[in-house]
Amino acid sequence: MGSHIQAARAKKVVDDKRMAALAAVRAAAKLQKAKNEQAKTYAVGDQVTALWHPDKTFAGSRYGETVREVRDNGTFLLDWADGDPQDCVKTAAEIRPADTER
Repeated sequence: MGSHIQAARAKKVVDDKRMAALAAVRAAAKLQKAKNEQAKTYAVGDQVTALWHPDKTFAGSRYGETVREVRDNGTFLLDWADGDPQDCVKTAAEIRPADTER
């Protein structure tokens, strides 16, 4: 086998290892971000904004809420500012403090 073929194969192995290492770093960063989101805490009475999901027209929009209950499973029961009874249980990842930009 020619030395140029061996060099090309060696370069591919190095490139593959770099790509695998980069993927591992990205996965670790994504996991840490998810853990940080779960670590956010809110208390009863906190004013927040949260994602609203039931209607596809406005899915992903943020609206004002108040934390009514902090649940043992890490979710929050919220009261929508407009009184809507739908989609009131949220995870920390779906909530932001009310003073945070949208």
